[in-house]
Amino acid sequence: MNSLARQYRVSPLPPAPSPQEVLTALAAYGWLSLTREMVARPAQALPQWMTIRDASEYSGLSQTLLRRLIDRGTLASVRDGSIKVRRCDVDELSMSSLRTVAQVRRRA
Repeated sequence: MNSLARQYRVSPLPPAPSPQEVLTALAAYGWLSLTREMVARPAQALPQWMTIRDASEYSGLSQTLLRRLIDRGTLASVRDGSIKVRRCDVDELSMSSLRTVAQVRRRA
């Protein structure tokens, strides 16, 4: 133990686990099989455009909230048989946008 560790009474760190110990721990919690599945299965491409229903399921926001964001001009949309929004726009919704909608709700 060096003088700085003695001065502040810091105990040395335990040694890092070996790769085998890490794999054993992952297997114990079932994460190893999940990781193998994720690597073996190709990622499904998410669509660029989503309907309001799909965007609601994807983001966890209600359809009503998404429609209000569209009406306020906060969330861009197109009409292609149904109203659709871009996934990246849904991802980028900021908390300030949601606060604005909350203010609109209180006024309505």
